[in-house]
Amino acid sequence: MEFDDEVWVLDYKTGTPSDFMSHNAQMQEYRVAMQAVYVGKIVRCALLYSEGTLCEISTPTIKS
Repeated sequence: MEFDDEVWVLDYKTGTPSDFMSHNAQMQEYRVAMQAVYVGKIVRCALLYSEGTLCEISTPTIKS
């Protein structure tokens, strides 16, 4: 979903929130891909489980 200053990438899952960590790497790959498309916008990612729980994937901290 695209907004003025950010883009949300949602992935719908039929599992449970206990599976959250197993999907983290996949969502980080989606984030990198979308950052290349939506330059200058914040890209946020979340998993939406079929039972209704929304779990946002945190943005990795870049160390300088």
